[in-house]
Amino acid sequence: MKIVVGGLGRKSGKTSMVCRIIRLFPERPWLAVKVTAHVHCSALAPYTFTEETQAGGSGDTCRYLAAGARRAVLLEGDLDAAMPSLLTLLASTPDWIVESNRAASRLAADFTFFVADPESAADDEKLRRFFTGLE
Repeated sequence: MKIVVGGLGRKSGKTSMVCRIIRLFPERPWLAVKVTAHVHCSALAPYTFTEETQAGGSGDTCRYLAAGARRAVLLEGDLDAAMPSLLTLLASTPDWIVESNRAASRLAADFTFFVADPESAADDEKLRRFFTGLE
């Protein structure tokens, strides 16, 4: 199963949704990937992959492991530059889930979920940008 989860803004419930999905299918060997542009990369390294190994922390990748993911990886930096490496990583397992707005239109997923806080305005333009990769 291949899934992308995106959403509007911080604290909208994206990570909680990823964790719920992982818990719903505990028999699957989930690879869970969090994608964020917030990183201090150099021109020599426009992105980094960091694999989480401890489920006990408070970060999103720790939460993925606590929910039952077999592997949890943080991708920080330039998604466009990282796409070949990300695709290679995802090809290593039949079951992956990626938390990212920008990856929604770039990955061939079986399901794409959009999470929105009911207090935020999920207008049609924001949804269009999400599903067409303009986010």
